[in-house]
Amino acid sequence: MKLGINRKHCKRSVMTFPYGSKEFGFREQVLEDTINPLKKHCDQLLDSRAIDDRGYRELFPFHNDGFDAAGIMAKLLYKYVRETVLKAAEAMEWMQGIARLVASQGRPVRWTTPLGFPVCQNYRKYNMRTVKTRIFGKALDLTIREEMEEMDIMRAGNAISPNVTHSLDSSHLLKLVAQSVVEGLDSFALIHDSFGTHAADTDVFFRVIREAFMRLYEEAVLENLREEFMAQLPPDIRGEVAPVPLSGSLDISSILNSLYAFA
Repeated sequence: MKLGINRKHCKRSVMTFPYGSKEFGFREQVLEDTINPLKKHCDQLLDSRAIDDRGYRELFPFHNDGFDAAGIMAKLLYKYVRETVLKAAEAMEWMQGIARLVASQGRPVRWTTPLGFPVCQNYRKYNMRTVKTRIFGKALDLTIREEMEEMDIMRAGNAISPNVTHSLDSSHLLKLVAQSVVEGLDSFALIHDSFGTHAADTDVFFRVIREAFMRLYEEAVLENLREEFMAQLPPDIRGEVAPVPLSGSLDISSILNSLYAFA
């Protein structure tokens, strides 16, 4: 805190956690967003003689180019993010376990969004093959990825949470557009989970976004996912599938009064 750590230094890690980012990824983010830019700034000051070696050590008091410091911060971030968004962590780990179980049977992981759109997560192991060739007389080495039949179990687990989240986000987007048209809106600027319309319509859009979100998650989303995942497993191993994590204390209707839920 004495070094000025604040919200902007933590936001990226917090935001990427539900998409599968872990402590290693947090460290890379801290290095990229905080440590490396600070070191570059200090190097420039030193080169221009705006500071001496002592001043450099005061501005950048980290050993090993800040790698160890980034690791400490990443460890703390991961610990407290998990404690703060406990239910998100439980849901993510629950999905990861089932996805790895399905992939271990040599099958892609499939599910259906609340709007009935079928999704297939099909990650397979691959080999990298180098092909030597020439283009316009210049020798080139091209790398080709050759997919194998074997499923990539680790990747299936790591990807399931962000992929399910994105599929639910898409359902929310379509729901809010459909409701907005009924409400008389016909102009939209939509980027994943950032929504825009004409200034005169923002009050209506503000309400519709939240109503569509509430209705989406009033459904038994995780229970429906579990049924679909179970159907992809042989009967003798379905008993290994953990029950859906218990819900937290959040009242989903509170989203209707949230000022900052969506940009």
